[in-house]
Amino acid sequence: MTGGTLTPQKSQNLSIWKDIFGQDKSSKKGLKEQLMSVFLKLMFGLVPPQGMNTETGEISFTMKRSPKGRLEVLYLDEELRIIGGEKGTVLVCERLA
Repeated sequence: MTGGTLTPQKSQNLSIWKDIFGQDKSSKKGLKEQLMSVFLKLMFGLVPPQGMNTETGEISFTMKRSPKGRLEVLYLDEELRIIGGEKGTVLVCERLA
């Protein structure tokens, strides 16, 4: 089993963090969102987050099966990250703040 935790940095304003990453349970999911949720659960055993820890802002999720494939970091510095996937996909990420 694998998974992860999304945690705000110590300098992050927690109320802004909660506005961005907080989950509004009152909103109804559309058909597309429901289908995507079922697909991710079947493919990866993805269990969606059960909510945010209101004190720390942490959000945790679990995956019962690891995704297959590999990524290779092609370049990495303080402002830029370039990653190559096994099927020729290249992802370029730039730090904005």
